Amino acid sequence: MASYLSNRSIKTKLALMLLLPVAGLLYFAGATVWEKSQYVDNLHSLQSLIHLARNVEQIAQMAEENSLAVDSVSGAALNLQNLAVALQEKIGKFHY
Repeated sequence: MASYLSNRSIKTKLALMLLLPVAGLLYFAGATVWEKSQYVDNLHSLQSLIHLARNVEQIAQMAEENSLAVDSVSGAALNLQNLAVALQEKIGKFHY
């Protein structure tokens, strides 16, 4: 190996000396780009989940409002039914 290097030009020796650091630099740069790409993909997924959660929250709120409206209407219908029964009882007294 020593004779192989001693017979090479200074240009070749410098290139061989820089090969490992440059390869390491390229590896870590690529790994960083890959990591940031995964981070961005996760943010896009999170954004979709946030949008879904907002829609679910709106649906739940509308369901609660509908439930309250049904309860209110049911209460009013029960009051009307009680009034109708009372009215029929009063009319029944005069009918005979």
